[in-house]
Amino acid sequence: MLGEKGTGQEFVSEYRSRSETGRAYAIVFAQAPAVHSVSPVPRGEFLYRTSALGSTFELLQAATGDYVCVRLRGKAWRCAGPPPSGFYGNGLILSVMSFDLESPYYLGMVPHPPPTGSRVVRRMSEGRTVSCLLVATRPVETFCLTEAGILALREGADVPLELKSLSLRLPKAEFGLPVAPRPWPKPTPKKPYCGIPFCVARDLGMPAKAWLGSRGVG
Repeated sequence: MLGEKGTGQEFVSEYRSRSETGRAYAIVFAQAPAVHSVSPVPRGEFLYRTSALGSTFELLQAATGDYVCVRLRGKAWRCAGPPPSGFYGNGLILSVMSFDLESPYYLGMVPHPPPTGSRVVRRMSEGRTVSCLLVATRPVETFCLTEAGILALREGADVPLELKSLSLRLPKAEFGLPVAPRPWPKPTPKKPYCGIPFCVARDLGMPAKAWLGSRGVG
């Protein structure tokens, strides 16, 4: 399948998206060839980075584990990770997967088989010819892939995405941490969900409004 072709490549892409409040923002996504990480399932390395309201959020999945980094306007980077061995549960794994734009998490949102009335069309997006599946749902959801199998367009979903730029040459520096990480925070009785990226970013100082302005979900 075309989508499977894209999951094994290395590239850097930039997407345009829009939050639930209508604020436009950019997402930089980088993917390296698949590696085995410390989590219970094999995963490839990827980087997700976005900014809103003066705050930059970065999630890095590397062979050594997962890392969250935050930079507030006028301040230095702060990073945390990786989660300690044995800390990975379904909640954390699914939360991290939600940032992997080329993973089955996103492509798997397409019903299989697609509902009756769904169709495949070819269209242009940002000067590229892309293959699109128009899923017969209410509202109609559209998933488009480039010829290389990389996500090009996603419409009618909670997080719309449109590919703005793409490079199949991956700078390895993309996967370097900007600063040495502090320990990943552990859940406590007062903060039982602080192991997921949102809570880690909050503990590193990222305001909730900046998170919601740049991500909308996750």
